[in-house]
Amino acid sequence: MSAAGPGRRLGHPGLAALVVIAGLGLVMLAAPLLPLADPADVDLAHSFAQPSADHPLGTDFNGRDLLARLVWGSRTALLGPLIVTAAATTVGVLLAVAAAWRGGWLDSVTSRVFDIGFAFPGVLLALVVAAVVGAGLGAAVVALAVAFVPSIGRVTRGTALQQLRLPYVDALRVQGHSPVAICTRHLLPNLGALIVAQATVTFGYALVDLAALSYLGLGADQATPDWGVMVAAGQPDILAGHPQQSLYAGALIVVAVAACCVVGERVTDREPGGRTS
Repeated sequence: MSAAGPGRRLGHPGLAALVVIAGLGLVMLAAPLLPLADPADVDLAHSFAQPSADHPLGTDFNGRDLLARLVWGSRTALLGPLIVTAAATTVGVLLAVAAAWRGGWLDSVTSRVFDIGFAFPGVLLALVVAAVVGAGLGAAVVALAVAFVPSIGRVTRGTALQQLRLPYVDALRVQGHSPVAICTRHLLPNLGALIVAQATVTFGYALVDLAALSYLGLGADQATPDWGVMVAAGQPDILAGHPQQSLYAGALIVVAVAACCVVGERVTDREPGGRTS
C-alpha cells in the first residue's frame, strides 16, 4: 500500500488560524492557573473602571474584572462547541460509513433521515428542547450535537460512496480483509481531511449557536462567565458609552469562528491523498 503526496500546505493564513485556535485552547485550559482576579468578585466602587494594572481591560457595571471574565468565559464558550463537534462528528461519520458500506434499505433510511434533519435548524431544535426540559448548557449541547449529525453525515456518506467504488476496495476484499478492517484502516484515513475540515467548521457554527443561546438566556447560566452571556450583559451599557464588555466578548467569538473557517477551508483545499493497492 502506498500513499499519495501530502497535498498543499495550509499556507500562512491557515497556520495563523491554527495559532489562534491553539492560543484560545491554551487560555481555556490554563484559566485556573493564571494570576487573574475572581471573575465573580463584585466591586461597585470601581464600576466601569478604566484599564489599569489591577484591571488590564477595565471592569463592567458591577466592577467585575473583564479580563478575568473573558478568560474564564472561554471554558464554557469553547468546551461546549468542542463537545458538540466531537459527538456530532463521531455519530455522523459512523452512520455515514455504515450506510455507504451496507447500502440497500439502511442507506436509503439513513439518507432520508439525514435529509430531514439537515432541513431542521440546530438553534430551533435547541429552543424546542429548552421549552421541554428547561434551559441549560447541557440541553443546548445535546440538541446541537443531534442537529449537526445530518450535515456531517450527508457529506461523509457521499465521499465514502466514491471511495468504495475505487479499485483498492475490491482488491482488499479479494485479499480477505473484513469490512471493519477495510473501513478503519483504509476508508476512514482516506476520509481524514474531509472529516477534519467538517469538524473544524462545525466547531465554529456550534460556537456561534451556543453563544446565541446563552445570549437568549437558554445556554450557559447567566451568573457564569461566558462570552454569549457577556454580550447580553453588556448590551444595556452600550448606549451609556461603555461597550467594552459586549465588544470584547463579541470580538473573541468572531476571531474564533473566523479561525475555524479558515482552517476548515485550507484543509478542504488539500489533495485527498488516498491509498491504492
